[in-house]
Amino acid sequence: MLDHGTSVRLLAAQRILQKELPWSSRTIRVLTFLEVMTVLSIGVASFVSTPWLALCCGTIMYVLAAHRAGSLSDPLLQPAHVVMPKSHSAFGLSRFQTNALAFVWVSVAARCFCAAFACFLVVDFFLLTGDTYLPDHVFWTQWRPDCNVMGDTRDCVAEVLPQAQDMSVTSCVTAEQRIAQFDMLQCAPAHGCLTVHNATAQLLTTWVGEMCQCLPSLPEWIPVSKPSWVIAEYCYCRDHLPWWQGNLCEVVVTIEAIYEDRSTWHLAEAVLFLTVGVTMLWMFLLLSRACCCGRTAGVAPGNSQLQDKILSEEQRVLETVRTEGVQKITTFLSRSMMRLGLVSYILDGGLDAYTAASLAARGYYLLATTQGAILAYSLLLLLRRLGMCRLYQAICRSLEVGILTDDAFRWSQHEELCEGTLCLLFQTFALPYLATNPQAYVEMFVKVTMSARKVAQGYYAYFHLDVAPPEQSANLDPIAAKPSQIPGTDDDTVSV
Repeated sequence: MLDHGTSVRLLAAQRILQKELPWSSRTIRVLTFLEVMTVLSIGVASFVSTPWLALCCGTIMYVLAAHRAGSLSDPLLQPAHVVMPKSHSAFGLSRFQTNALAFVWVSVAARCFCAAFACFLVVDFFLLTGDTYLPDHVFWTQWRPDCNVMGDTRDCVAEVLPQAQDMSVTSCVTAEQRIAQFDMLQCAPAHGCLTVHNATAQLLTTWVGEMCQCLPSLPEWIPVSKPSWVIAEYCYCRDHLPWWQGNLCEVVVTIEAIYEDRSTWHLAEAVLFLTVGVTMLWMFLLLSRACCCGRTAGVAPGNSQLQDKILSEEQRVLETVRTEGVQKITTFLSRSMMRLGLVSYILDGGLDAYTAASLAARGYYLLATTQGAILAYSLLLLLRRLGMCRLYQAICRSLEVGILTDDAFRWSQHEELCEGTLCLLFQTFALPYLATNPQAYVEMFVKVTMSARKVAQGYYAYFHLDVAPPEQSANLDPIAAKPSQIPGTDDDTVSV
């Protein structure tokens, strides 16, 4: 019995699409990757506003996914169905092809709404320019034109700032530190601009007066080495904003910290522009494809002719395998890439465990617990579906013949669709919180890019090419299929 039929089916589908629809296949690949990367917008929006926003978006997409599947457990067993619609292929190749207009455009609206929040951070990054070292330099920069004051206040501040900031989270304000902070008022641009002087005095008085009460309740992710200005700013922000804007205080601390450190400044700036740019590019391509090509996202009838061509190519490849061996349909490059992919999947599990351990070591206990829970859940599902002995045999067999066996293919799709999806959603949520720790931020950014590439590759094969091992393919079928949803028909069927 042939034990690598799924890989043969994938090869046949890729060959036919490359021959029949070369530009469409490339476009769908790009759109799939961009759609995966737009998940970044949810994490940034939650960071700017409140974590409840991410929970709200996740709940909406879970309800849509469960409705399409007809099962509340389906999105839990296959988290990829929360990100992309089940039983829908842009090429019309799904055996129970249904339209997903509502699912797709609700998803588009949610991600564009979330991406709009990132614009606030982009504006903040533009404001944080210049060479002043004062933490309230944005406030001063906005008032300087009205006061007709040129230059900065570096020389004046340098005399009192070291003493004013000589305070850690573990101690409260001493009399000397309070005096030093008020001495900074002498640096205020008071040349005919009493408003600035009074506003600065009131701001400093409020910060210093409330900071001692705030210190015991500081969150664990604020490093103890941060200066008093950053801590005071967080305390003032937390006490004067409504609960639904509470995360703006995290934004304040993060921006101040990375502006002070500068080691993650450009990377954080790139992530913000990537979040907004990817979402805008994704929307532009979707609308261009709909307007210029008449192909609306979420609407695709079943394509029986293309299915028949892929089936014929699959039979031809299978015959070649039976008569001439598996090596005849593979190349040195494809075998090398397959082996590299297996190694990357093995390393990915180790990286997830390392991420959880490193987050815990740096004091991010909630994030570390979440990463560990995802890893444990993914491992339990994998053991339930395959088992370690069967998985080991599949990996050895795949390395031997140079092509993935069905069991190895099941493992790869589990890594891409289940574990990869959950890790990507978590990592995009956690990424902004790590900006105050350069090493953790860089490590998490690398993990996000690796997960996005892996997930996009799996989504393209699973959703758009309808390629999956037999028992997983059965999961693509709706529980109660309607007569108009019979595989291979060209009738349009509309579903959520």
